[in-house]
Amino acid sequence: VYDTHTYFYQSDFVDEIYALHDSFGKCGVAYDCIYLSDLSKCDLSRYKLIIFVNTYCLNDSQKTFIKSSLSDKTLVWMYAPGFCDEKQLNTNYITEMTGMQICTIENEVAYKVDKTGEAVDLKPDRFDPMFAVCDESAVAVAHYVKSQKCAAAHKGNSWYFTAPVIPRSVAEQIIDASGVHRYIYSEDVLFAGNGI
Repeated sequence: VYDTHTYFYQSDFVDEIYALHDSFGKCGVAYDCIYLSDLSKCDLSRYKLIIFVNTYCLNDSQKTFIKSSLSDKTLVWMYAPGFCDEKQLNTNYITEMTGMQICTIENEVAYKVDKTGEAVDLKPDRFDPMFAVCDESAVAVAHYVKSQKCAAAHKGNSWYFTAPVIPRSVAEQIIDASGVHRYIYSEDVLFAGNGI
């Protein structure tokens, strides 16, 4: 799920959000790209996994819709979901959407995936403020290299990444946990849908 409205609340365009196409596009699953403004018009029964890529600004009605309509889905949240409510910025809004306690931290340059040791480079000047998962009941997926604070975690059906970058190995873990059908297990790009 992408949001075009978010760009009015950002100081800079973060092109890292498109890296998800590389990770998830090479996992053997079919996926759709949907705008946040169109989410309520979609047949959501078709989806087991929904990724909120750049939904940094969520108003009350959008939050209510997401909570009431998507509670049975696996949700992946990137960077600062709902950090802005159209009036103010508040880290508690991220906690509200992810279901995990979130805190701000000093700039970091990379995080490492716990399971594989794979490093993900970050551009700290592109992410300000930076966040960490400060929730002991969440299951850590990755940690920052410098501070060792949690950079990605999951809790229940909610996954949160403090930067909009997910390596393919973690994307596969999320896909498998959510029960999404994988057509192939190679890194080949898959296109699927009506008439293809």
